[in-house]
Parts: sequence; C-alpha cells; structure tokens
Amino acid sequence: MKKLFLSIVCALSMSTMVAQTYVDGDTTYEFKPYNYLQFQAGAGYTLGEIDFSDLLSPAAQISWGRQFTPIHGLRVGLGGWQSKGGWVNPYNDYKYNYIALNADYVVNITNLFREWKPQYRFNLNAFVGIAGNLSFNNDEAIDLEAEKFHGINENFKHLWDGNKFRPAGRMGLIADFRCTDRISINLEANANIISDHYNSKHADNADWYFNGLVGLTCKLGNGYTKTVREPEPEPVPVAKCGTCGKTIDECQYHGQHPKCATCGKYVDECEYKGNHPAPKPQPVVRNIFFEKNKAIISNDEAVKIQEIAAYLNEKYGEGTIDLRLSDSYRNMREVVEPYMFLIDYAKESFSSNGVTPVVSAIRGGTDGARLSYMGLPCPNLSTGGLNAHGKYEFVPVQSL
Repeated sequence: MKKLFLSIVCALSMSTMVAQTYVDGDTTYEFKPYNYLQFQAGAGYTLGEIDFSDLLSPAAQISWGRQFTPIHGLRVGLGGWQSKGGWVNPYNDYKYNYIALNADYVVNITNLFREWKPQYRFNLNAFVGIAGNLSFNNDEAIDLEAEKFHGINENFKHLWDGNKFRPAGRMGLIADFRCTDRISINLEANANIISDHYNSKHADNADWYFNGLVGLTCKLGNGYTKTVREPEPEPVPVAKCGTCGKTIDECQYHGQHPKCATCGKYVDECEYKGNHPAPKPQPVVRNIFFEKNKAIISNDEAVKIQEIAAYLNEKYGEGTIDLRLSDSYRNMREVVEPYMFLIDYAKESFSSNGVTPVVSAIRGGTDGARLSYMGLPCPNLSTGGLNAHGKYEFVPVQSL
C-alpha cells in the first residue's frame, strides 16, 4: 500500500511538469479540463480452480470521469453483472450476481512520458481505485451445498445468502483509440481484489475477479482550446530606382534618370554626359541628269539640287546658298518644232543671199525663248555676232 501511495504522489508530481500547450506551426492547442462518459461491455473471470472457460461470465460498466490535466483524472462508475465459482471434486460451477460502485484515479501514461498532443491516435491509461461490491442471487451455491455437501464441507463455510456488501480494491489499464475529437474506442482490463467470502469458499486468502471490456468514450467537450496566430503583415515594400537600385529618396534623380538624346544611354553612362559634339557633315556627291530635249527639270533631279544646297549650308553656315528653283529661259525647241516652216523660211532667205544656213538647237536665254513660251513661236536668227555677252563681243560688217 505504501508503494502504491508513493507511485501516485510521483505521478502527480510529474504531471505538474508536463506542458499543457502544444504548438503546431501557427496553431496553439491548450489543454482544457473536460468530462467524459464511458459505455463498456465484455467478459469477467473469477479466479478459481476449475477450467478457465467455465469461470467466464458477462460484465458491463458505465462510468463518468473528469480529466483535470493531460496526466491525471478521476473516474466513478457502476459495473458488474455476474461472477462464478466452482469445485473440482465433484466438478461443479455456480454463478451469482454483483453490482460494484467504482472510484478510480486515472493516469495517462502516454502523456506522462511524451509531450501532450490532442491529435494522438492512441493513449494508454493506468488506474487504481476502490469499489463497493454488492453481491446477490447466490442461490446456485446454496443449492450446490445442500445437494452435494449437506453442510459438511469446511471449504464452503463462507456460503452467504441474500445481499452482501463488501469493499474491494482495483487496478487496471485502458487503451484508448481516438476516432474524433470527442469519440474514441476503449479496451479495458481490470483486476479486483475482494474478501475471501466473495465466492462462498474458504481459502484463507482474498478473492479476485477480472474484467475485460470494450466500449466507447464520449468526451463532453474537445478537451482543448485552439488558437491560430494571425500571419504577420507583409512589410511595406520600399520603392527603389529601377536604374541605380537605390531607394527613391537616395537616388539623386528620384528614380527618373535622364537619357542622352543622341546615344540613348543614361546620362551617367554616356561618354559625353549627354552633350555630344555636333557631327561633322559628310561630303555629298550627287549626279544630276537633265533629260535631253526637255526644258523642265524632273522632281528627282530637283531633290538632288536641294540636297547639295543643304550640305553647303550645313558646312559653311546657314544662308550660304539661297536656292530657289523656278522656270526661266526654257528651251524653245518644244514650242518651235510644231512650226518648222518658220525655220524653212529662214533657210530660204539665207540661201538666196549666198549664205549656207546652219540649224542647231540652243538652250534658253533669249527673248525668243520667253516669247515662244508666251505663245509666239520665235526661233532665233543669228546676226553673225561673236563672243556674245562678253566685253569682246562684236559682229563683222560683212555679216550685217
């Protein structure tokens, strides 16, 4: 008894050191005392001398309990049904009934040696306790004594009749298999020690009966509180310059780095820091063609003339060349050719005066060209002058 008391004290001491919280990531589970109910049924065995199977009998138990900590709790219950006794010679067995009011101290061995966790699928419990056993209906033993022994069997001298109340001690193990937070399947094995008078036989030692039970445990509550930690807010991102990587406040351009208009690089990367020297103009070579026998210059050739003028202005300064393209002295051929009889008249006149005529097309630059394009075909007749438009221009007297 002293060892049993020391074991209980030791278990209670250890239970105070077991953590009643369990942390799983962001979720914290905290143990919460709870009540429970147990409904069990199975078989009982009363220790005796005859065959084991002949001493088996039905048993049942209903209990209410409270789990105070992850380690220890208390349970009270009402159990019983039937017990058996027997004789070897002559071979006989008899049965009687009982009801036992139990009070147990329960220790969760799993939580005693491991961290408490509400999700354990298996828990092993041990218990010790006391019981008040009320025995009744011992008629078979009374009849056996009257029929076989006629009151002369000394070993049957504890034969009893009516109802008998006797104290008992008990202990056992409970295996608990969790199905949900509130429902589990239990397997229980218990041993009960009681007075030698229990089975009506005299043996100078205590009687024992054992029970093997299976049933359901129903928690009246989850047995824990669950707290989910709120995720920490995401840090506010610091705006950074996409070019230099500094924060906007640290960047000297506040995230708006200027680019060189010439090379397209950022000013800090540009060799000239964005101030490229003016490019030197490249020489321009253009071949300008005038269509033969045409007085008007084509648009393509006019563009070439404009490009040359632009190059000269770029190289020597704006205003060096003032280019204006306009019609002036056109070639009169286009107008005169439909009226060639005018040329024929001139040729006849030259020939009649002993002069051999020479006909050639000339460019504009004469009043005849102007008059021709004004609607009056006017070919030029040579006066015999030489060195035209110069200071040595003259005409021989013979040519007049």
